[in-house]
Amino acid sequence: MKNILDWIEENKQQFEGHEPRSTIPGPRNMYQDGQLVTPSVDGSRPGYNGLPMFVQKDLKSKSKPYRVKVKPSKKLDRDKFEGKFSTLKEAKAKAAEYTGGKPGVAPDPTIADDAKRVVERYNKQIADAVKNKDLSKMDFYETWLRKNYPKNSKMLENKTYRYNLDYTDLTKSREQLAKTLVKESKNLERVVRNQDIYDKLGFSRSAKASPIIRNIVNKGLGSPQEQIKNKVNLVFNNIVK
Repeated sequence: MKNILDWIEENKQQFEGHEPRSTIPGPRNMYQDGQLVTPSVDGSRPGYNGLPMFVQKDLKSKSKPYRVKVKPSKKLDRDKFEGKFSTLKEAKAKAAEYTGGKPGVAPDPTIADDAKRVVERYNKQIADAVKNKDLSKMDFYETWLRKNYPKNSKMLENKTYRYNLDYTDLTKSREQLAKTLVKESKNLERVVRNQDIYDKLGFSRSAKASPIIRNIVNKGLGSPQEQIKNKVNLVFNNIVK
């Protein structure tokens, strides 16, 4: 059998005078380094796999198929990060933290101004509803965004998380209002149904409320029999007064 080196020596004349295939001029339809998508300043290729920037999908992993991989960037004052997540929502939320620099740090505070105004509007509506003792028309922040800003809700939600904007916790507000309504019910000369309070909190039935809120309402109002006894005493004392 002929040695491979001898074969190359015998046939190298066929290749002399010809340009290597990689140097032949012509359309390549590619960007630098043969990539089909122009890399960003940090080397990532947004849109290359149909996922948001920094998010990749690992088809081999069933428990945590989404990976967020961020390269460090001195220009953007950004640290390195790599982590895996079970849902795309979690991965997108984490990736959103790094699009403006270090997590929770805005390179330009004016970038978040629109989100700040939206958060302030939501907080005011919650505060007014608590003052009026009726939270029945208020939604959680994410749902409220989708209803009031359908075209920009996702962008505003990402900015809220990215810049750590402090929006009011509806659950905590409901707990606060539940305590107020239960306390005031003790001064009414009529029996107050549990559902009367749940309606004011925005629950069509008690099962939708958290265990903490159910405990506030059910324990605070007591049983119908206890209420009737207390109301009779209240009415009698008021008549005497």
